[in-house]
Amino acid sequence: MSDYVLALSDQEIERYQSMAQGAEARERALWVAAGAVPGARIADVGSGPGAISVRLAAMAAPGGAVWAVDRDADGLAVASALADRSGMLVHTSMGFADATELPAGTFDLVMLRHVLAHNGGREQAIVDHLATLVRPGGVVYLADVDMDATDLGGSSPAYEEMMLIACGTLGQAVLATGSSWPVLIAGLVVTGFGAGLANPSVAGAALAAVPPVNAGMASGAVNTFRQLGYAFGVAVFGTVATTGMAHSLSAAPDPRAAAHALAVGGADALSRFIPSHELHAAFANGLDAAYVVAGGLGLLAAVLVFVLSPRGHGAAQASERAKAQFGHTAGAGTLIIEEVLPANTH
Repeated sequence: MSDYVLALSDQEIERYQSMAQGAEARERALWVAAGAVPGARIADVGSGPGAISVRLAAMAAPGGAVWAVDRDADGLAVASALADRSGMLVHTSMGFADATELPAGTFDLVMLRHVLAHNGGREQAIVDHLATLVRPGGVVYLADVDMDATDLGGSSPAYEEMMLIACGTLGQAVLATGSSWPVLIAGLVVTGFGAGLANPSVAGAALAAVPPVNAGMASGAVNTFRQLGYAFGVAVFGTVATTGMAHSLSAAPDPRAAAHALAVGGADALSRFIPSHELHAAFANGLDAAYVVAGGLGLLAAVLVFVLSPRGHGAAQASERAKAQFGHTAGAGTLIIEEVLPANTH
């Protein structure tokens, strides 16, 4: 790898390899049926860093080879390096899904994975071009997001999860003067459950919105905005809580100063001037205010996601056009289209 100047980090390359390993585990029987057998000539169009290409080359050995085609030079450099490292025969060339520059009618298998959904308006041109590459009796194998399988009830990505987080947060706005930690358990459980479900949904939506070669950038953007959310959340909701405390301490000589002192753990010092039960009530009221505002914003965000997010139009359009050309077998969240092209196709 040291011979190449790569835009992809080693961690991102390892992630691609892990994803390819999972894809092979799920689809290997289909790959074999499609023609990924010893001696096969295979084109992996939209190969990215070639993690799938190397696995196809291993299946085509001995006597076969894989041509990895992508528009990104860095991705192809990684593909070459991975092939060299594994000892597999993988040729690389720059090209587009609808203009690969590969010789027509010469491949036993042409594979395209997770590209159609990112090429709205060009799906049919891509499928038509791929059909020209295979020999008579060869196979075009398409795998893409199947929005019919993933878009349950027409919901947008992470909509239900965000609703859970918002409701769990509102469920914690139940503190009173004598409250103890058990009153928060139900709300924390619901919030944690929603957050656990939301993380993969948000990451999946981000990765689905970019070409595979930019998946690392999308993952980094998700993490960056998550960290920004933590920072702004502490500042904004801390201010809301302090304002709520100040409102409850309105009888104090300086309610705002007293609230700030209470928020940073100064209850013992304040108890010399303000009764403890009033401090407890103020602290509980401040936290309740923060929970209510946070939960309300969460509900608003969930509604905005539901209303504004496109719910699978690009992928659905790609899937429908490909289905019209080939027919399909749908898996859980993945559209797999496999068709043997007859001799009169060309």
